[in-house]
Formats: sequence, structure tokens, C-alpha cells
Amino acid sequence: MGAEDTGALKVLTRAHELKPDDPTVRPLLAEELAISAEQHVGKQEWRPAAELLQRAAALQPDSQSILNRLAEVRARLGQAAR
Repeated sequence: MGAEDTGALKVLTRAHELKPDDPTVRPLLAEELAISAEQHVGKQEWRPAAELLQRAAALQPDSQSILNRLAEVRARLGQAAR
């Protein structure tokens, strides 16, 4: 994860902690979590990718792109465990 992504994730996580119902923070944090997950996917680090996508899905449960990617990563995680 790049320094900018790490910084953005920390700031957005803190903002969400302070105002968990803020409608502008939730989608931004979910997007940043998904971006961070993709960086793990690129390195075939399935477990951290799945964890990040689960957090993103909890924030944006109606996001088909996040839910689809989570399903794909979970499938890869299951294959890696075999």
C-alpha cells in the first residue's frame, strides 16, 4: 500500500469513528478499503484482501462491485487453502 493510500485510510477510518453515520465518509472509506484490497489481490494476499473487502461491504452493503469482488476473493482464498 502506498503512503498516500495508508494516510487516506487512516484519516477516513478516524473520520468514520468520529461520525459513523456520516453519509459522505462511508462511501469514501469503502472505496479506499476496496483500493487497498486490490493491492493485496495483486500480490495474491487473499486473506487481507478479503478482510478489507468485508469491511468495505459492511459500509456499502448495496455495492455490487464490492460484493462481487469479495465473492471472487473468497473463492480464491478457498482455493489457496486446498
